[in-house]
Formats: sequence, structure tokens, C-alpha cells
Amino acid sequence: MIVVDNAGRDRAVTEPFDVRLVEPGENLGYGGGCNRGASDASGEVLIFLNPDTVVDPGALGRLAETLQDRSIGIAMARLRLLDRPELLNSGGNVVHLTGLAWAGGYEEPAASISELREVPYASGAGLAIRAELFRELGGFTAAGQGVSTDIIEAAGRAYVRALSNAQHRRAMAERDAEAQVAAAGR
Repeated sequence: MIVVDNAGRDRAVTEPFDVRLVEPGENLGYGGGCNRGASDASGEVLIFLNPDTVVDPGALGRLAETLQDRSIGIAMARLRLLDRPELLNSGGNVVHLTGLAWAGGYEEPAASISELREVPYASGAGLAIRAELFRELGGFTAAGQGVSTDIIEAAGRAYVRALSNAQHRRAMAERDAEAQVAAAGR
């Protein structure tokens, strides 16, 4: 497991875990940080998680298994709210024709996702992609335009190759809404 410390302030967070810490010395943004970590990865599947994502046991394996279907380019977890896990944080992200994007299904019942389904684009809080495809697509856009732009652009490049973005109902994770608000305020 590789953790990219995107100009964080607390190395102690990773100490209890058996992880390889990469410290680029500056905040590379979502895309740049993911690209930096992916460049050091050697596995067949890359899984990207935000620091406020809490993963259920077995969820990462199920997420990776989703990619055994070669028609799926990017898979995302069913993201639930940490303080209200019966509700969705994201049921797959949505893009408006103007380019505005948001977490689809926010605060809808998590049980509403009962099977594998296609989504417009995956949330960067918990997504998986085959390493080979990630490299073919050129990784994420690292122009510092923001998380949504980086992932929307990669999802678009996957669609051009006739690959879907899918959400797995049993690969579950929770996100801390308070941590999301705090991070957005930085």
C-alpha cells in the first residue's frame, strides 16, 4: 500500500500501518498525488482512496474483482455517510452539460443501490482502475483543476475506449462529512 502525503502535516497517521509513505514535499492536487502514487505502484489494480474514507472489510477486494469484467474501465465503491451509513455520500457522480459536477444520490438510502450499475463517473473517494488502463489513459489530469475535473476527464477517456464506469453495491466505504467540509475550507 502506498500513501501519498500531499503536503500533510502529520506523519504519525501512517505509522501504525504497513504502508509506503511518499512525500512529494508539496501539494500536487488530487490528480498529481494519485499519479505520483501510481508511478510507484506495482500491482495490477490501482485503488484510490481519499484520507477521509473508511473502508469496510473486504471492500477493496470486491472493488478490484469488479474490474475482472473487461468492459468496466473504472469501478467505484458505494460511498455512505460515516455518521449515517444508511445514507449515500455518493451513488455515482453526475456531470451537467455545463461541466458542473456533484455527488449523485447524496443522502438517498444506501440500500437503493442493490446491484452493479453504470455511473457517469466515479467518485475519487473510492475508485479502482486496472493499472494498465490507468497508464494507457495517461493517468489523471494533474493541472490542479480539482478532483472532479481530474476524474471526469479520465472517465471520458475510458468512455472513448467503450469502457464503462461502474459502482459495486458490496464494495462499501464511508466518508466523514465533517472532514470533507474542513478539507474544502483549506
